[in-house]
Amino acid sequence: MDKTEIPVPAEIRRSARRTLALEILPDGSLIVRAPRRLPERAIRGFLAQKAAWIAEKQRQALVAAKSPLRVENG
Repeated sequence: MDKTEIPVPAEIRRSARRTLALEILPDGSLIVRAPRRLPERAIRGFLAQKAAWIAEKQRQALVAAKSPLRVENG
């Protein structure tokens, strides 16, 4: 793996936070929220560690997006 390569496609948003967070959007895209000073290699390692979880949540998001919402009177 290239030093700058991220294991899964993601948008990285850095801020004054203290922890890493993953957000899967309804279209399956991934947003990583990270502390400003956290090294890129730490983010890559975290994503590699969570790759299976990310893939499953992306699959669930895409399935949910394709499923029609049923509305019933009640």
